[in-house]
Amino acid sequence: MAILQSGSEPDASAPRTALLVSRDASCSNRVREFLTVGSGAVVLERVPTLNEARARLEAFAFDVMLTDPAGFAEVCAAWPDAPRRADLLPPIIVLADRDDPEQALAVLRDGAQDYLDIHGESPRRIVRCVRHAIERHRLIAELREAKQRAQFAATHDPLTQLPNRCATARALRCSTSTSTGSRGSTTRSDTPRATRC
Repeated sequence: MAILQSGSEPDASAPRTALLVSRDASCSNRVREFLTVGSGAVVLERVPTLNEARARLEAFAFDVMLTDPAGFAEVCAAWPDAPRRADLLPPIIVLADRDDPEQALAVLRDGAQDYLDIHGESPRRIVRCVRHAIERHRLIAELREAKQRAQFAATHDPLTQLPNRCATARALRCSTSTSTGSRGSTTRSDTPRATRC
């Protein structure tokens, strides 16, 4: 999935693209009807299986992935680490046939951006939820990148990009606290107090 570079804004007029993973043709037709109507139209492509979805995701950067609860369970099994899944995949919205608050909470805890009852929600709300999920995913990615840049700047020299005293002291503390001497006692190196962070 293509994530925007920090500082760049998404083109609000550009159509959003969605990948629907569903074996159910009637669900596909209903979702297509919802998403392709109106000013906030979303271009929809459907694949019946997760394997086909993987191939399409490698070939094209979709803005969002839509699936049913069973499909989301397959996604979680294929990518069990939720933070890693969030880095690799577009935001995922689970589309269900009924409103189930417990199931909704479970999929949100597992990393889905939203859980929608396709029979109980209006087309306008579904399109709005898709757009909000895309924007949330983009903002979270920007925050993660900013945090990584700040962490790197705090622990590395800006000119040489080598670890600074704080990073070196932290690495020494970690390595010495886990190593043990011949008598089972922890060995300690002489680290001046000035280098402790």
